[in-house]
Amino acid sequence: MVEEGDSVSRGQLIAQLDSEEAQAQFKLAEANFQRARARLQQAEAEVLGEDHEISPDISGTQANPTQADTGLLRFGDPLENSHQLQGALDAKIEEYPSTKAPESPLPQLDGMIAKTHEVEAAKAAMQQMEALRDLARLRLDCTDIRSPWDGIVSERLAEEGEVLVAGRPILRLVDPKRLYVRVTLDEYDTQRIRKGQSALITIDAFPEETVQGKVYRISPVVSGGKMEARTFTVKVSLERNPPLKGGMSADVEIVVSELRGVLFVPSLAVVEKEARHFALVVEASRVRWRPIQIGESNRDHIQVKSGLAPGTQVVLNPDLRKLKDGQRVRIEASSMKDDVRT
Repeated sequence: MVEEGDSVSRGQLIAQLDSEEAQAQFKLAEANFQRARARLQQAEAEVLGEDHEISPDISGTQANPTQADTGLLRFGDPLENSHQLQGALDAKIEEYPSTKAPESPLPQLDGMIAKTHEVEAAKAAMQQMEALRDLARLRLDCTDIRSPWDGIVSERLAEEGEVLVAGRPILRLVDPKRLYVRVTLDEYDTQRIRKGQSALITIDAFPEETVQGKVYRISPVVSGGKMEARTFTVKVSLERNPPLKGGMSADVEIVVSELRGVLFVPSLAVVEKEARHFALVVEASRVRWRPIQIGESNRDHIQVKSGLAPGTQVVLNPDLRKLKDGQRVRIEASSMKDDVRT
């Protein structure tokens, strides 16, 4: 049996179940098939013998009446007088009854029909035994577990000599060339996600690298218990594979729309209060709360449809307990970049 971390190729033997019982069942099925085939050959030989015995009898039955009829037909030869005609006629009449037909071959034909039925029954029995033999061979072949594709053994779930039940996995196999990211989304997003949409994937182990991907499978159902959030699953393929390992975590941003030439601010600049959205802006060294109308958003930015003008300075992650509307503030040089951008 293979070990964790082993590379395997498609069709390679990776585990073997105890095959002693399966081998015995196959040998029994093979013997039954051979016996059924021999019985069929015997039945076919018997039918062939019956056919040879019946054919001469049928020919003889057809020939004798012809000979008798031929004798009567020859009576048409010219004779000298009526006395000769009568004498010849009497002789032919006496000769004809002695030429009687042989015994009818019908009983032998009935026997041949019965033998033919035996052949058909033997053929059906052989086909049945052949199917049982093929089934036994299939069960024997199933004791050899082979890799369905090229991959790496990521986890071994059974030990040698262990008793297994049907359906229990014995190892996990991953294909490093076919890695994907499984994403759980809120049911609110079901109408916005489509197959083929682009995605930006950031692997936690490689935070400086962004990998392109595409949505290729969407769960048809929404899951979640009575008191749990309702979510659905999306699978995203990777257009190229950095040196990843199965089980790594990642952040996925699915692109549902692309906006150009719009106003947007950092997500940390938007505050929600009483179902309304606000931004804390800086005007003449004082902070002011501005109600805004937002649009599309991603992990880092939020579109602003109204309430702000390009170039307006906003406060990131404002402390609502300390900052009050109209309070005087001083802007540090490092914070000048946190403004509204287009």
